[in-house]
Amino acid sequence: MYGSFEVNLLFRVRHLLRGARYTVEGARRRLWQETERADPLLRAQLAEIRDELVASLVAVRSARRTLDGRAPAGGAAEAPAGLAGDGGTAPSTL
Repeated sequence: MYGSFEVNLLFRVRHLLRGARYTVEGARRRLWQETERADPLLRAQLAEIRDELVASLVAVRSARRTLDGRAPAGGAAEAPAGLAGDGGTAPSTL
């Protein structure tokens, strides 16, 4: 379940992509710039959301490979490059 912060963030992303015509990369950079000025609590919330999204993406990719009959060796899916393991400090993680 997501709260108003998460919903507002999704609306912000939608506005940047559709309304302001940013590319995905441009929107990511813009959001990162905005969070650099934000308080530590906000940054922690964004890091938590990012981690949840990465875990969801990994699960979806794993399920897709399983359904396609090409399950990864060992049964574990890898996190997408540049999205996990850096503690949320680099812009490429948002």
